[in-house]
Amino acid sequence: MKIVFITPTTALRRFPIYRAGGKIYGQSNSITGPLILGGILKRAGHDVSVYEELNGGVNYRKLLKDTDVFCFSIMTSNALRAYELADMVHEKSSARVIMGGMHATVLPEECLEHADQVITGEGEKDSAHDSQQ
Repeated sequence: MKIVFITPTTALRRFPIYRAGGKIYGQSNSITGPLILGGILKRAGHDVSVYEELNGGVNYRKLLKDTDVFCFSIMTSNALRAYELADMVHEKSSARVIMGGMHATVLPEECLEHADQVITGEGEKDSAHDSQQ
């Protein structure tokens, strides 16, 4: 199964001043969770890719053609972008959409308006089990 993790960016993080600050104070660690989960799923035999949208390099046209599951790691600051991407996935492919992260844990019902599944809390226990289904 081909699984893609994406941490969407926020409108604020697109501004050059934010990127300049990242060079001084260090980059975001918001991708740590998807990297851990991706490693678990890779060891379970899946083809896994992990992207942080802020860093660029996300070719949605290609990913929509051959991805089975899109996983979005979201906080409230990037929830609207995650919803936009999830809706695009549903419109242009038959891939499953899973959302997790702090925002999904606090507002799972809202996330379910855009996702097929929401993982609340820490996803490490659920990820390998859910990937078998």
